[in-house]
Amino acid sequence: VVHATGGLADTVIDADTDPPLGNGFSFTPCTPDAMLDAVNRALTAYRSPDGVRWQKIVKNAMMRDSSWETAAATYTALFRRLQDRKHLS
Repeated sequence: VVHATGGLADTVIDADTDPPLGNGFSFTPCTPDAMLDAVNRALTAYRSPDGVRWQKIVKNAMMRDSSWETAAATYTALFRRLQDRKHLS
């Protein structure tokens, strides 16, 4: 459960917003009520009778590559595209 800001907003996909790819639960605005809602949504998923939904969320979280190598490669590619665009103009 995270507040959807900065890097957390980039790495945690809300399981209710995007069930096939969801790997956690996020909330915004940064208020106690919004956080409590996210915690309750996570508990509901955890307590699902057959456990399938929770296992999918856990699997999605475990499969996500959040390494610095991947992040660095993404930023390097972006910088190169921007540099190429600058040279074209």
